[in-house]
Amino acid sequence: MIDKFVLVAGSQGNIGKCVTKALDRLGVGYITMDVSSSADLHPGSDFSYAKEKWFKDLSLVISCMPYHSNWPLAVSAIREDIPYCDLGGSVEDSADINAYAGGTYLSSSVKNPQPEFKDAPRQVFTDLGLAPGWVNIIAAHKVASSVKVPESVTMMVGGIPQDPDCNPLRYERTWSLDGLLNEYRDNCIILKDGIIQTVPGMSGLRRHETLESFYTSGGASHSIHAMKERGVLNCEYRTLRWKGHNELMCWLMKHLDSDGIDSLLEIPDKIEDVVLMSAYLDDDVQPGWGGFTRVYHDDEFSAMQKATAYPFVAAALLMDEMPKRPLNYFDIPYEKFDKIVNSLLTE
Repeated sequence: MIDKFVLVAGSQGNIGKCVTKALDRLGVGYITMDVSSSADLHPGSDFSYAKEKWFKDLSLVISCMPYHSNWPLAVSAIREDIPYCDLGGSVEDSADINAYAGGTYLSSSVKNPQPEFKDAPRQVFTDLGLAPGWVNIIAAHKVASSVKVPESVTMMVGGIPQDPDCNPLRYERTWSLDGLLNEYRDNCIILKDGIIQTVPGMSGLRRHETLESFYTSGGASHSIHAMKERGVLNCEYRTLRWKGHNELMCWLMKHLDSDGIDSLLEIPDKIEDVVLMSAYLDDDVQPGWGGFTRVYHDDEFSAMQKATAYPFVAAALLMDEMPKRPLNYFDIPYEKFDKIVNSLLTE
């Protein structure tokens, strides 16, 4: 496990605060830094965080920043051959970071673009956290441990209020409205009958006792392609909500703008949430309420903060035991990962 000199970028955000707390509890030394949000920097730019004298001494870079701020930090870490990881949030941005680290990145914004690291790939791990992240790691572990390749893999995650009747939408927002609406509105990638397909966000509604699930974007991350390479025929990611949320939210998104929705989904002063999660294969019983892994809020952090930050930290600190290249969820030493996450959840 890495225990030397870790940089946590975005440490003052909701997830960043929980990440630094987890590192404290694990006895891992770190520093924090406010970083640029410039999104127009590219590999050909003269800008680099590595101009800071201490940067080259880092053992690991952990980014808790929004996806649109990750690129310049990721490029700096990749150039200096420092392991880098982030929470993801954008399929395109994550693809660019992985491609650059793997030596396949070519961009019209770079003069005479060259795949710099084709023969010596750098280690990066994007899309860690909860979904994408923890649930994808569990799904990969189940597939890798299965005696035969499953036909179907389903991943489901939901951050929901403990009280389903807290408001007519049966949902309380704990994070960015833009991020939530992007997940709902954007098209989603699924694997069906061996073919990668695109489906609308919030489609594919299913009932699970008092809950419902539907497609949202982003949560599947690179699991879809990895599962196809493994021979899985069907793979999908679903968001969980209390029953009735989907219908009302679809109506609101059709009739109101973002400001109107924001007024109905303000972040509460006191967050009392629970995170539900399941990754099951075709032979598993489709879970009801009792079949989900559950994480609850406490006096310091929301359930969403804990379920995002703890697996993020666990995976990041195990990167020195993984291959030196752009990583995927099958690369994680699962038993060690699971032990770290559980230690953080139970302390």
